[in-house]
Amino acid sequence: NRGYTITTASTAFDVYDVTTIIDYGDNKQAREQLAALLGIKAKNIILASRAPEQPTDPTSDLVVLIGRDYQEAWREP
Repeated sequence: NRGYTITTASTAFDVYDVTTIIDYGDNKQAREQLAALLGIKAKNIILASRAPEQPTDPTSDLVVLIGRDYQEAWREP
């Protein structure tokens, strides 16, 4: 888990081309650290205010949508 708590893992309704982080907690440091860890480009980080769909009561500060570009190297050994 590399210091992150995984609260829920589920299948998205849509298929995403690129792995994306959605930040619901407005935590710049956490989202940038996670993006660096996973090799996610800044353009693939979305702040909740700009997210296409927003849960009414998000249970996580950060959500990672795994895209087709997912790499096995991101997995913990």
